[in-house]
Amino acid sequence: ACDSRERAFLWRDGRMIDLGKERDAHQSSAVAINNHGHVLVQLFGPAAPPQLWAGGRLNDLGAAVAGTGWKLVSVYDLNDAGQVLALARNESSGAFLPVRLDPA
Repeated sequence: ACDSRERAFLWRDGRMIDLGKERDAHQSSAVAINNHGHVLVQLFGPAAPPQLWAGGRLNDLGAAVAGTGWKLVSVYDLNDAGQVLALARNESSGAFLPVRLDPA
């Protein structure tokens, strides 16, 4: 059996940065990068919400919808203004909705 693990990495200042290590994800995938070097990261593992790597650390994008009854399922794109295109799922109805997250 093959037990492959995929990890997202970013090459910065002559070294590789593991974009999933900080949150101890089983797997991670780099989804998009903008011209400022910010990276959207989809983590795979228990309770692993999508992340935005910026300023040398991962930031939990799920916090942007916390307490609304919605949960971020996945992320798709990131622009230079920091806006994120994501997919959210309603925790009570199960409905899906595309959302745009704006920088704070």
